[in-house]
Amino acid sequence: MHLKTILIICSVCFFTGTMSNGLNAKQIRFFQKLIWHYGDIRMINHTLKCTGVNEIYKCYNTHEEKGERLDKILNFLVEVNKWGDDKNVEKLDINDVKRILTQLNKFSSYKYGLLYEEDFRNFMNNNINIFLIESKVTLNNEDMVKIKMAIRYLINDINKNRNWDYYDLGDVLLIVLKYKAECNKTKFGEINDDVIHDKLNDISKYYKANDFKAFHGE
Repeated sequence: MHLKTILIICSVCFFTGTMSNGLNAKQIRFFQKLIWHYGDIRMINHTLKCTGVNEIYKCYNTHEEKGERLDKILNFLVEVNKWGDDKNVEKLDINDVKRILTQLNKFSSYKYGLLYEEDFRNFMNNNINIFLIESKVTLNNEDMVKIKMAIRYLINDINKNRNWDYYDLGDVLLIVLKYKAECNKTKFGEINDDVIHDKLNDISKYYKANDFKAFHGE
């Protein structure tokens, strides 16, 4: 069967870099929901404890737009130890996150870490001009069709669950992570928004941090 190399949204470290603590899909979605639905700094710090983070987070500013707050906390989280870091799922590392954020800001007409619909389309349509390496993974035509379908399903899920008119760094990271998992034939990881909602609600009641360790390890 004829094999073909495809270009995908990725950075060199997707295939050749050394993974740091990183971010997986569940972690990205969890903190995305946290930032958009809970703004209290006490809640933010308690949530970090309930994620196994021992470092103190000092960059939270309620005067900033929520997109900016999300950018900063994801950049913080990708470098620290967390429960769930050892899960056998695909992850993004610090270099991935920083490169993606840089490109997101270039395409954002609104700034503040957000992409409106047209910005998002331009971002996706121009992906070959941004990250931009030739994948070292060889894929046949059937593989490429499956990857495109998987990404389309994910974008549809993101659109279905969005409560706002724009895409943020979390959305873009999940899409890039899906590309990476599909190309590497690794696990993307499970995201259940209902469960995440319930866990954040429990955290807001200030349950003990260790009560959430099993959730992050699932």
